[in-house]
Amino acid sequence: MAPRLSEAFSGFSEEDEAMVRKLVDLDRNHSFHIGESLCDASLTAIRAYIDSAYSQTPLDFTAICWAYTKSIRKLTRFAQNIDDFNTLDVNDRKTLLLENLDPMFNIRVGHFFSCDATTLLDQLECLAVFDVSNLQSYIGGWIPQVKPLVWNQFFVTPWANSVQHERKFEGLMSDIKSLSLDKPTATILTVVSLLDTDGTTLKFPFQVTDIQKKYIGLLYRYLCHTRNRIWTEEKFPDFLNMLSNLKEMSDIMKNKTIKWSMAWPQIQNFIDLNEEEIDKNFFDPH
Repeated sequence: MAPRLSEAFSGFSEEDEAMVRKLVDLDRNHSFHIGESLCDASLTAIRAYIDSAYSQTPLDFTAICWAYTKSIRKLTRFAQNIDDFNTLDVNDRKTLLLENLDPMFNIRVGHFFSCDATTLLDQLECLAVFDVSNLQSYIGGWIPQVKPLVWNQFFVTPWANSVQHERKFEGLMSDIKSLSLDKPTATILTVVSLLDTDGTTLKFPFQVTDIQKKYIGLLYRYLCHTRNRIWTEEKFPDFLNMLSNLKEMSDIMKNKTIKWSMAWPQIQNFIDLNEEEIDKNFFDPH
């Protein structure tokens, strides 16, 4: 893929720039606004993240599941507002969401742990699921000083059913870190992952593939523009290989864990729930 893209590369156009900006804005505009309209249950979960970061202790499993569910719901809203995605057959759109939301989520998790964040607030902005601009005024003025959460506060060994699966997952997460994602790159890669047809049964697979190629080309040109051409030609195959890695990560997280396999939320059970219903599934606000 990379050599053919290289041959056809003609620069990063104004149209490309506008397309990237539109995607990033769309992603940001469908984030959850913390502190304005979220119920007490959501604030309870956010406080759990802050307390865990402040005390450097493992995060409560309920809060992890809540954040996962919110992330999937946000990514669903984001996908459903992408013009190209809405040109697809309705059943194909549902299939792609059910198959690819977990890999899309893993991109955000990878960015969450690998972004150059010095505070938890910066880290939440990298996750791009919550709008944290008003969080400080609702929780307390000490938030900017709270350090980011680290890997082992989420994944406390033993969490998988074998050491090999834990090491494999950590290795795949390290591969995401090596891509040095910024927000536009993570956003475009999320769309590429959404349109991945591997392992799916679609009515119009070639239409999906054609649209995915459009975003792969956009990603390539953006990287050439923001990094450099040599780096991009060397690293771009790693971006494409990441698609299969993301699905392997999802399989490990969902099916090869000790305590999560039974408790982990199922996408089809809440993909159409509103935010209040999601919160009530995890926390009792009273």
